[in-house]
Amino acid sequence: MGKRVRILIIEDDLLIAEMLKEMLMDLNYSVESICKSYSEAIAFLKMKSRIDLVFLDINLSSEKDGIDIAKMLNEEYNLPFIFLSSYSDPVTIKRAVKTYPEAYLVKPFSKSELFSAIELMKLKKTSFKENFVIIKDGNKQVKLNAEEIVYVKSDKNYLEITTKTNRIVTRYSLETFLLELNDKFFMRTHRSFALNLNAITSLEHQSVWINDVELPLSRKYKEDVFLAFAKLK
Repeated sequence: MGKRVRILIIEDDLLIAEMLKEMLMDLNYSVESICKSYSEAIAFLKMKSRIDLVFLDINLSSEKDGIDIAKMLNEEYNLPFIFLSSYSDPVTIKRAVKTYPEAYLVKPFSKSELFSAIELMKLKKTSFKENFVIIKDGNKQVKLNAEEIVYVKSDKNYLEITTKTNRIVTRYSLETFLLELNDKFFMRTHRSFALNLNAITSLEHQSVWINDVELPLSRKYKEDVFLAFAKLK
């Protein structure tokens, strides 16, 4: 039996949030917390990053709405999310689509609709499969999950690994690292660089951008990287 999907609910109507939590638990998913606002969601995610999926109300009563939270989830946490809304008008749908949600459920929704949305997402994503590599960091052996790693840079016999939270330099070859990690979202962009495709913010002819960090993109890997990145959407 696979691990239970860990879910965060962001919903400012506590009656709806509790109803959703009960339905999800009945379906054997794990509800880690309920947050009512953008600030509560950020505080929780900083404290506990092991979340697999977010259910997100678009129309929050706080200063930032669900669209703002969706952008934050994409840019900072690379977390999949499913929108909840009482509105299905074209303007709202158009704003929501630009953030690439896994699904859009209109209230009221049924338990079967919840189940279908989550299971379809699991078919599309491999983030529920734990790919990792164990590397030496000083005197410690550290387990790095694929989703935590942003990019790696090879310098002869050493590897500089940039994660979401820190940077580790270890004695490792890039070839061995990629072989042991064995994750389809990790690709080489250059003989000395490999990265997590989900972290890319933009592509150019000879460069890959991860926020404000520019990495080289060589001719040898260019076509494969462009094709793989396009498939993410």
